Amino acid sequence: AEGDEISMRTENIVLETINEGTMTVEIQILKIANIVFLFAPGEPFFEIYINIREKINKSKRLFLIPVGYSNNGSIGYIPDKRYYKIKEAYYETEGNYYSYQTLPLSNSSAEKITDGFVKLIGRRK
Repeated sequence: AEGDEISMRTENIVLETINEGTMTVEIQILKIANIVFLFAPGEPFFEIYINIREKINKSKRLFLIPVGYSNNGSIGYIPDKRYYKIKEAYYETEGNYYSYQTLPLSNSSAEKITDGFVKLIGRRK
């Protein structure tokens, strides 16, 4: 039956860092019937998953289960764009280097990861 399908899909995404460098990360989904596991590197902020939910076809009635710190290991926090405007969010937006030894991501990273997941969810087998 169509609802019993199992599939895994992968996408590589190029993210910019705040110093104008780049890093390639891998995201994946594992779909089992109407349950979709979203594998992301680092720690995506919850707004990313809310944005994914808003962008996918709601008639699909999918249950999304985020799984952070997977694939490329840890690239640190992946904050939503609005956190870059909050002075108190320095640790999450630019302080990653001290905790994770990775370059802080630019404010476009959350949107790129969101769009990557939406593409993977929407892609047919």
